[in-house]
Amino acid sequence: MNDFWKKNIINGLKILFQFSIFKKAFFFIKVLNKNTDLFNNQHQAYLFKNKIHFNLNLYDWIQCQLFFLNRYEDFELNVVEDILEKGDNCIDIGANFGLYSLCCAYIVGNNGKVISFEPYYENYKVLETNLKLNKFTNVQLVKLAVSDKNSILNLYYNGNIQNLGMVSSYNFDESAPIKVFTITIDEFLLINKIESLKFIKIDIEGGEYLALKGMINTLKELKPIIQIEIDDEILANTPYKSSDIHNFFKENNYELYMPQLKKQKKLLRLPYSKNYYFKSRS
Repeated sequence: MNDFWKKNIINGLKILFQFSIFKKAFFFIKVLNKNTDLFNNQHQAYLFKNKIHFNLNLYDWIQCQLFFLNRYEDFELNVVEDILEKGDNCIDIGANFGLYSLCCAYIVGNNGKVISFEPYYENYKVLETNLKLNKFTNVQLVKLAVSDKNSILNLYYNGNIQNLGMVSSYNFDESAPIKVFTITIDEFLLINKIESLKFIKIDIEGGEYLALKGMINTLKELKPIIQIEIDDEILANTPYKSSDIHNFFKENNYELYMPQLKKQKKLLRLPYSKNYYFKSRS
């Protein structure tokens, strides 16, 4: 199928999925993506919430959802809007193509700062492109993985999954390793003289526990709110369990909580969401 027909079909599908009756059949897009070449090498300019520009790769499942449904992790992104204010500093660990990083950058403004960690080269290039599209000057891109020590780490990615958010330091499927450097959050903030921090989002496909171990001083001194993915299915491929993460927070004077969105927002956290929130008890 040539690009002319691909683009026309994609535009037609985009129109259909603006209607709620068709949104319920979105799984059809996943079938098309897996069994045809319709979305191969298809990129679309996209404006999110009339605020933030993206160049989306429709072959990637998360970016595909964002393009056709105009949403992805709506509850979580609204929580971010409620937590952050102008001038705040925040960290995005596992930034992928930049959805959280750029939303945070828009909220905190020029007097705030977003530190965006993305070690996987393909994601980093897209993140860099999306940052340039928006001309934000308050985002620091860091091409390092976050862990419990400064070292070298192998990353793995299976392109057949069609989800660049699934890059992991744990080899689920015998993918070829890509070596990256790691750093701890404690050391990064010390080197860069960051003295305030409102929020950290962590989504690194099984590497969350080690990332937490490298930010103990940050949690004690700066007390940021944490949004973290805890997925038992992914953790089953690691030496750690969800209980290790929960115990870590308890030992460091943090508690699990459920954010309440502002009254005018009626979104609910999706029942299958793997994102959890922790805040300091003090």
